[in-house]
Amino acid sequence: MNSASDKFPEAQALTGRRLPCALRPLRTVPSFIRVPHPASRFAFTLIELLVVIAILAILAALLLPSLKNAREQAKSLQCVNNLRNLAQALLIYAGESDGKLPPPTDTNAPVAYWSYKLRSTYGPAVMKYIWDVKEITPALICAKNPHNFNLGGYNTLYSYNSTIQYYSRIDTVQNSAGLILAMDAGPGQLPGRPQLYCFAKTLGDVSSAQQALYHFGKINVVYADGHAARIPSNDMTAAALTPK
Repeated sequence: MNSASDKFPEAQALTGRRLPCALRPLRTVPSFIRVPHPASRFAFTLIELLVVIAILAILAALLLPSLKNAREQAKSLQCVNNLRNLAQALLIYAGESDGKLPPPTDTNAPVAYWSYKLRSTYGPAVMKYIWDVKEITPALICAKNPHNFNLGGYNTLYSYNSTIQYYSRIDTVQNSAGLILAMDAGPGQLPGRPQLYCFAKTLGDVSSAQQALYHFGKINVVYADGHAARIPSNDMTAAALTPK
């Protein structure tokens, strides 16, 4: 039976005797024992990588249309909010102007367009002509409006129903819940140029307004009572534009 000194290296040093092979400490791992490298525990084979890539491609194909639709919905909702704010600005102006909405143009004003009359709400954004569509403040343009030709220097790409101004005070209108007050600017007389002064210059004129189909084939509008909606073009009728 081995003594305690035979079990430890220190004992060999003290006794001067060489320890038996069975009791010597192992300095290397035997060749028949395979110890994996730590990094190999997390490595993928080529097949596994191809499977992961294929799954990601399928997920992307499924999600991209939904993401695009969500982005378009967000733009449309922002347009609706812009129109609600525009309606409030027009009604504030009318409340300070004996119930009258601003005229389509005023050649005596520093900026001739009706939007200049709303400067108490929009400030410097409507107090100058803007020739580059990209410089129009986001509050006065729909992100889905396709026009890029701004020959008239318009400072907004929204339009309002000027027939109300011509024929009635807004505070005496009886059909405010069904009377369209403002909307995206429809096509104008020149290609790529929006109809900005108004979208119905005379009673029953709906030709320009019916073409502003920027939101999933429909038109964003706001009514004289302040509520907004997305409507099909066949709802843009003479009755919807005529004050009663």
